[in-house]
Amino acid sequence: MVRKFWLFIFTILFFACPGPDTLPPRVHILFPADGDTVAGTSNLQVFATDNQQVQQVQFLVDDSLVGVDSLSADSLFECPFTASLYPAGSVHTFQAVAFDRAGNCDSSPNVEFITFPLPGTYHQGTISTAETWTAAGNPHYVNGTLRIEALVTVEPGVIVLLGPSARITVGNFAPAGIQAQGSDTLPIRFTAQDTLNPWQTIEFNRYTDPAHCILRNCVIEFGGTSNALLSINNGWLGLENCRLQHSRGAGISTISGGFTIFRNNIVTGCTEVPLLIHPQSIGSIGTGNQLTGNGLDRIKIIAGTVERSTTWPNSEIPYLITGSITVASDSYPVLTISPGCSLLFTDSAKLRVGVGKPGALFADGSYGQIVFTGVAHNHWPGIEFWNNTVAERTLLKNCLIDRAGNDGVAAILNYVPIKITGTRIQYSASAGIYCIGTGFGQFEYNTITDCATYPLHIEAPSVGTLGQQNWLGGNIQNYIDVTGGVITQDAVWHDQGAPFRINGSVDVGSPFAPTLYLNSGVKIQFAPNCGLRIGELGPGKLIATGIPESIRFIGDTTQPGSWRAIEFAPLTGTGSKLDHCQIFFGSGGGATAEVIVRTCAPQIINNEIAYSAKYCIALFNSPLEPDQLRQQNFLHDWGDGYDDIYDEGP
Repeated sequence: MVRKFWLFIFTILFFACPGPDTLPPRVHILFPADGDTVAGTSNLQVFATDNQQVQQVQFLVDDSLVGVDSLSADSLFECPFTASLYPAGSVHTFQAVAFDRAGNCDSSPNVEFITFPLPGTYHQGTISTAETWTAAGNPHYVNGTLRIEALVTVEPGVIVLLGPSARITVGNFAPAGIQAQGSDTLPIRFTAQDTLNPWQTIEFNRYTDPAHCILRNCVIEFGGTSNALLSINNGWLGLENCRLQHSRGAGISTISGGFTIFRNNIVTGCTEVPLLIHPQSIGSIGTGNQLTGNGLDRIKIIAGTVERSTTWPNSEIPYLITGSITVASDSYPVLTISPGCSLLFTDSAKLRVGVGKPGALFADGSYGQIVFTGVAHNHWPGIEFWNNTVAERTLLKNCLIDRAGNDGVAAILNYVPIKITGTRIQYSASAGIYCIGTGFGQFEYNTITDCATYPLHIEAPSVGTLGQQNWLGGNIQNYIDVTGGVITQDAVWHDQGAPFRINGSVDVGSPFAPTLYLNSGVKIQFAPNCGLRIGELGPGKLIATGIPESIRFIGDTTQPGSWRAIEFAPLTGTGSKLDHCQIFFGSGGGATAEVIVRTCAPQIINNEIAYSAKYCIALFNSPLEPDQLRQQNFLHDWGDGYDDIYDEGP
């Protein structure tokens, strides 16, 4: 009986008492999460449980034990951690190991976190949902690249501290923006964590939302190591009442896109220029800006095409043109240069209008001369008006075109009848203006001087488009280079302060019966074997009245026969006249005389005709009387073996 009792007790004890504990604890890290930033002094937190009891949790940072907690409250274990003991911005690993009373243990997966020594708010990675940066969370730290792909609102008084490698990009892949609108008393500041180690840039890309991307009453400073403090790459930004300073590069770089607002800003203390900008974007610059006190106080313009009409404002500092600019597109763009602007071109940069597609340049300096010149008094290529230039919308008025022409052609290359008035072209490395197949819609009150060759190249049918009050003297080749051709419409040639050098024969005549008027003081200089012929190819007239100053017809040299002749052919119209002219050194190229009259009767009076290689006047079937011609003109010094007049009567 006793034996059965003890057997019963042993059976109960055997099945009621548990065996050895072999189950390990479970451990999970609560803080920091993978990728978090740990700043100042905070607690590392772990959640650990066991089937019986967790005895302790060990905290390991970078595989080194930094603390132990055995006093659990609701399975929460903590360990103080001081971020200031670690380099700012450094990356570390954290792992927790939990033990139970039986010695079983388990470890968590590693997490990586970043340390900072100071309290504040830390931003990193990608922001994909809208958020607000508050002044209460100051300072706000950015290290590495922060990608903003949503709307970030920055409250007045916020301070954003950017590390040496910091870069903020906005709208790279999704609609995004920054609304950072401070106040006069609570500006928003974007600055460096260490002013000796500047940050890179804040970049606005193609998906920036123009309506929600504005910086107002902000200070942006001590950055720009990747070109500029602010970089606009096909995005849009509003900037108002901001101060940009102490950039290691430019203040703002705009490759494409531009500004929805840009006014009342100060850009100063930049190592390079305050603005580096695309030519299409310049028109978005507003008023009230101060762009001085930089390494180079210029608005630097990169090469590009103006495809939409825009106006370049006078920002009180020069534009620096670093690459060629083209004005042309199907939208018929007009580039307007505001009065008072100065444009400085590098030695390879030119301004091209109407290349392949329509375009126009409107530069009216009536209220402040507009200057086009080279950098540091060096030469640059010049301005080109190509075939698709919209002539009626193109104007150069009260402009200075200085030191252009280094492409070997001219300061201005012109294919269309543009308007130029009150403009000075000087110190060209080649010609002043070179016209091809065209003249001018207006050309008056201009000066072309000190050019390395001639002031103007133009074709004879277009010379009549040159207006009055121009002075084209003082050049190395001091003549207007005129290509021969046929004048088919009425034309007036005015004294331009330099001779017209005719390089080819000129005819006056067509079914329209044109009249060529030569005004007082005009000087015509013929190349060898070249001359002027009236009424050969069709009806035409010449009226040359040299009162009060004589009209002169000469050759390249003072040798008789250095040019051909003035020839009145059978279709010369009634009323043709040579009056108060000087006609010297002709009868070359097989011509019989300096003035030849065939089957017509122009009026030839009050002229001095001399130094001919042959006759002074030759009459073929003309009713003009030789004796009367002698009485009414001063004929002298004709060629040996010839007489003053040859008359082959009717």
